[in-house]
Amino acid sequence: MVLHASGIRPELVLAGKNGFLGGKPSATISYLDQKWVDDTIVIYIGQAGGGSSAVVLQERIRRYLKHGKTGEGSHTSGRLIWHIPDPTKLVLCWKKLTKDDPERIESDLLDEFEDCYRQLPFANIIRGKTLV
Repeated sequence: MVLHASGIRPELVLAGKNGFLGGKPSATISYLDQKWVDDTIVIYIGQAGGGSSAVVLQERIRRYLKHGKTGEGSHTSGRLIWHIPDPTKLVLCWKKLTKDDPERIESDLLDEFEDCYRQLPFANIIRGKTLV
């Protein structure tokens, strides 16, 4: 999970290269404002490993940070996070799983979030897919 630790809604920005995809902004300010979920600090739920994926957590985080820093890399899901102007307010947390399926756990967490807030976390675009 990625948390926005301040709990205060930030003024979302179009961002620099990290908020872009294919040279174009990955979202409009209007879209970003609609996606923000008040009353929670959870802004992204993801997973690493499991199923057919051999990507471990360290590699997933590396790809995510590379995308945030350069706008490049293969981790474009969750990229709306880079529209938050102050990344020092972000907290990355994880749970090590030994036997449970990460994909099922992620799905369960997203279900619980949707049940509570009636939408996905801010940076989760569409379950299993990202905004194009």
